[in-house]
Amino acid sequence: LRRLRLGSVDAGHTALEMGSFAHRVMEVTHRGLLLRALADEADVKTRDAEADERLLAMVDADPARHIAGSRVDVSNLEQARAALELEFDLHREHMYRATSPRAGDQLLIAHDSAERAQEQQLKEDLLSSLEYEGRILEGFEPRFFEWGFGRHDQLVRYAGAYFTGTVDRIDVNPHGMAVIIDYKHKSPAGFAAEYDALQDGVLEGACLPSRVQSLIYAQVVRRAFEGRLRLVGSVYLSTKSPHALAGVADENVSDLVFGSVSARRLPRVCVPPTSDGAPGMNDLLDHTEELIAEQVQQMLAGNVEARPRDQRSCDYCPVMQCERRMAR
Repeated sequence: LRRLRLGSVDAGHTALEMGSFAHRVMEVTHRGLLLRALADEADVKTRDAEADERLLAMVDADPARHIAGSRVDVSNLEQARAALELEFDLHREHMYRATSPRAGDQLLIAHDSAERAQEQQLKEDLLSSLEYEGRILEGFEPRFFEWGFGRHDQLVRYAGAYFTGTVDRIDVNPHGMAVIIDYKHKSPAGFAAEYDALQDGVLEGACLPSRVQSLIYAQVVRRAFEGRLRLVGSVYLSTKSPHALAGVADENVSDLVFGSVSARRLPRVCVPPTSDGAPGMNDLLDHTEELIAEQVQQMLAGNVEARPRDQRSCDYCPVMQCERRMAR
């Protein structure tokens, strides 16, 4: 029983597995699109793992360079959709063939007709998200995928602590501006709360937003690419229909980042420049880090008691008997 783990099913079919599956398919699809564009540009006829590494090294050397065909638009939408369908089917087959017993593998296995229908809906959602991407992030092209930081000997210090993480995607335009994209396979309303508190108080450094993951990632990327790229936005992209974009961006590029299609759906924050004309995004990220540093010091001092800010704070907490729990 212990060895074969017969006490439970070997794979779940929850939002966790669905989200991990969606992340992987989107990563491989967009990386493949970039590699094909690079190969066409360099007139590379035969590709293998070594050739792909050389092509991606060109991106590392000059990420802001325009590479025709590296983003989804009307000219290559059908090609991108076909690539995603293929990757989706291949990854689903891989799930069934996987033999690793690790609990963290997050295998997505359909056990009945209802779960098979959910997988089909997942595929349709990811396909339609490609079409949606053609209407946002104008001029920005995907350059980095599953960009990890803080692991092994590459320590990353943020807010007085060491952080590790993975940025789903970094898009760059020919002017050296970069936007962080974090995929969320949930309805847009499910992550709009991230920026509920991003009002004047946050911009002035007076309070933190409800969640800070994307702003932490933005600061890390800003420092890692300092002198090469300028961070102008950090957003969540809903890969679940109806698709939407939520997040924060410099005021002067907000229309390019969000596009007119998202203005009607979700709150967004357009950060104005500072009084001396410097990018306001930098100030927002610095203020956020300062406030997080205060919270980190509180935790290090042993102050870890529950302090929910609102009902959403308790949504994913497993402690049902907490006297401070806010019931919805």
